[in-house]
Order: sequence, then C-alpha cells, then structure tokens
Amino acid sequence: MGNNLNATSLLDNASIKNIMSLSTDNAFRLPSPLPSWPSGGYFASGFIDLGGLHVSQISSLSKVWSAHEGGPDDLGSTFFEPTNLPNGFFMFGSYSQPNNMPLFGWTLAGKDTSGGTLKMPMDYTLVWSSQNLKIKQDSFGYIWLPIPPEVYKAIGHVVITSPQKPSLDKVRCVRDDLTDACESHDCIWGTNGLNVYSSRPRDRGMQALRVPIGAFMVQNNGAADALDCLKNVKANISAMPNFNQPTGSNLPQGGSNDCDYWLDLPTNDASKSKVNKGNLLGATAYLHVKPMFGATYTDIDVWLFYPFNGPAKAKLEFMNIALGKIGEHVRDWEHITLRISNFNGELQGVYF
Repeated sequence: MGNNLNATSLLDNASIKNIMSLSTDNAFRLPSPLPSWPSGGYFASGFIDLGGLHVSQISSLSKVWSAHEGGPDDLGSTFFEPTNLPNGFFMFGSYSQPNNMPLFGWTLAGKDTSGGTLKMPMDYTLVWSSQNLKIKQDSFGYIWLPIPPEVYKAIGHVVITSPQKPSLDKVRCVRDDLTDACESHDCIWGTNGLNVYSSRPRDRGMQALRVPIGAFMVQNNGAADALDCLKNVKANISAMPNFNQPTGSNLPQGGSNDCDYWLDLPTNDASKSKVNKGNLLGATAYLHVKPMFGATYTDIDVWLFYPFNGPAKAKLEFMNIALGKIGEHVRDWEHITLRISNFNGELQGVYF
C-alpha cells in the first residue's frame, strides 16, 4: 500500500532516545474523542460476527515482560496481554510491539456463539525463554505456544514470566474452518537467534476474507511457528458503515469521452503559471470506500488529480535539497488512504 504513517514517523533517532517516557509505558491516543455514531447496523458496535464466532478488538493491554535492548533503535520490545475482555470473550494470544514508540496496539478476543468454534488447548510447548540470556530485561520471559485439539488451530503465543506452563483456560484455539494463512510483517524484536514479527493475512484486498488478530509471529534459530489468522466465513459487510452515499462509493466510471488529455503544460506563460500553482480550494476529491480484512476495516481512498507535479526534493537528515526540474511531470493522480476500524470507528492507520 505504500508508506504507513505512525506515531513515531516524524521523530529522529536522537529524539526517540530522549522520550523514553513516551514509550510503551504510555498509550498513544488520538487528539479528539470518537464521535457518537448513529444507531443501526453493526458498525462501531464493539464486536463483529465472523460466522458463529464474535470477535472484539481489545486495546486495553497489560504489560507482562520487557527487554530493553535489540529490535528497532536498539530499545527492545514489550509483551502485553489483553485485559477487561467483554463477558464471555477469551484471548487468542499476547501482543507485542517495539519500545521505540508509544503503545498503540490491540489484539482480538473471541466468543463462541454457535457452539464448537473455540476450545481450550490440550497443552503448551515452550518456544523460547530469556532465562539464560544476559540481556537488559525486567525479569525472565517465556513464550509458550498452545497445542490445539484436532481440527483446531492456535492463532497466538502466550508470554508469561514463569517457567510453569500457563493455565489451559487462559487462551482459546479456533476451529480450523474459521482460520487461514498469515505471514510475518514488520520486525518487532530480535536477539540471539530469536526474531519476533508482527503478523498479517497472506491474502489481502477488497474481496479477501482474512482477518488479522494483532498477534506476533516467532522465528527461533531459523524455525518459524506456523500461525493462522481468522477468516470471516459469514462473508458479509454488516459491520461496514452504511451511511447513504448518493454519488456512489466507487470512483467515477462511465460517462462520455471528450477525447481531451493532459499532454503538457500550456504554452501561454500566464496559463502555465496558473496550472503550476494549482487551485486546491476548487479541487474535487474522489472517495473510494472499500472493505478490508474481511470487512473488519473500512478503507477510504481520497484521490486528487494534479495537472502538474512540482520538482522533487532530497531529504538528508534535517536538510531538504531541491533537485531542480528533476521529478517534474504533468497529469498525476495522488491518493491518501484512511483505515478505519469497524469495531469502534477509530482511525487505525494512514497510508500514502
């Protein structure tokens, strides 16, 4: 999708090291509260039905264990588990993120509403322990993988600070028809042969039904644990916003062709200057609203047409260097994408 704007994208390394008080010990919050959504439908209702399995997005996270070296900016990472789960919901696994950014994460919890979609694991296997490592850490950390019953899948790891296995009632495994393949994504942390990554569905796009759960994936000495994500087998978009869109939710299509094209700037100097400067107040934006990740998210693509795109700039640390006419071109569509959680209506990401 291109670049992803997050809470620390505007900070340099020196600034990050000087604001450890704004690390995972503090949660990032958007500057304005969420609006009150109109009643009707399931958008921002707090849960989504994937087909006999209700899932809720949990952003109240309790710190379990931290390492203070390795990973992005060599600041370590922190592992959390979800708290304040709604009645009848169970966690699928722990959450983790690097320490070079404020806490801004979530993980899904599930509730069996049809009987048989969730089951406790049969046992756990120890994936990794920091007990014998000389690293900066709060205490010893242990990463456990649930062993699921037959025809069920484990979709998350459990992190605790005890060498004793977690309680079997701590997490739930998911029936395999409600799961699908996921893959590793961004690096969270790494040390002594262990690498921890965020996860995402392998199959993505408007028609894809795979649902990310906010879990992490582990690669230990080159061997990766195979974890799945969830799948919206109900395959409906009941959790999408349903406000009337009188001009349609897709980009314009159809209409007549006037055979006019943008080939170059006008030859007249006054007209050329007018096109170069543009007129943002008179510009028209086209919005493309589409479901993502099994309709658990809504992507709003905002498209603008630029008759002229100005010269490029090279950024070196704190300096911007103009590149003259390099990068100048005419007729260009640019877009920015806002990703909205259908669980609570909150902005989760900006892509450009």
